[in-house]
Amino acid sequence: MIDITKVEDVDFLGEIQRRFREKNASIEEMQRMTQNLLDLNDKARQAEAVKSEFLSLIKNEFNNPISSLLSFSQALASGRHTEKISDIARMTHQELQRIDFHMKNIFAAAEIESGQIQNTFEDVYLDELVNEVRSSLRYIIADKHLDIQLFNELSGAVQSDSAKLFTILLNLLSNACEYSHVHGRIVVWAGVDDGSIVIFVKDFGEGIPTQYHGKIFNRFTQFHSGKNRPHTGLGLGLSVVKGLVESLDGSIESYSSSEQTVFTVRLPAQPVRFDDFADGDSFDGEFDDEDMVEM
Repeated sequence: MIDITKVEDVDFLGEIQRRFREKNASIEEMQRMTQNLLDLNDKARQAEAVKSEFLSLIKNEFNNPISSLLSFSQALASGRHTEKISDIARMTHQELQRIDFHMKNIFAAAEIESGQIQNTFEDVYLDELVNEVRSSLRYIIADKHLDIQLFNELSGAVQSDSAKLFTILLNLLSNACEYSHVHGRIVVWAGVDDGSIVIFVKDFGEGIPTQYHGKIFNRFTQFHSGKNRPHTGLGLGLSVVKGLVESLDGSIESYSSSEQTVFTVRLPAQPVRFDDFADGDSFDGEFDDEDMVEM
């Protein structure tokens, strides 16, 4: 004979256990949701801090050259100090180029962020492109007496997006100039390695601090902060470079020590038009003097 009381007690205890399990599951889910909310809140605070830092940088980077341009233009309009007209015109052009450079990066970053970036492929000659970049950076090159050396082992044009490749090289060479010592040397090498088009930019400046090695391609990364920081910029350049390189189905790597910094860009060889690589060999890391074009 079955004891009904015992059966009911067993069912009752089972129901209690089931409800406790459900309650514990609900508590765990609430804990997960709470943690997710805390994480989102932390990210929101970080994003707000990044935005504030960016706005501060924008204010400094644009207010300073705009103020300079206003002063320079006023001096030009006044007709005084005619012996300094050439210097004033030079500084005016330099500040305008600085603004144009920052605006290009801001627009490129916005295009990358939107996911609507498009490529326009055409024949690009690296020698000509590097000369254009050098012209854009001629003031800092002259002021710091920098020696830029190009080793171009691509024997013809490549098929690429000229505007994007220009922005990539402009940012990499601008960084190299900014962090190079006075009378420093910067090397640009281009060729074929392991079936890819390779372009690298190497400077022998102060190097990237170790704590930033994993962050250099993050937006708004600054190695120095504050109004008296020794180097200018918005911290957008390398993130823009990475985004543009990836839009071309390429990759970028970096290496830095206390004595040198190297950025290596690899682009697919498939869309590239060039004659056979100079000696039929891949890049071995060595430069021959006859391959060098000094600028």
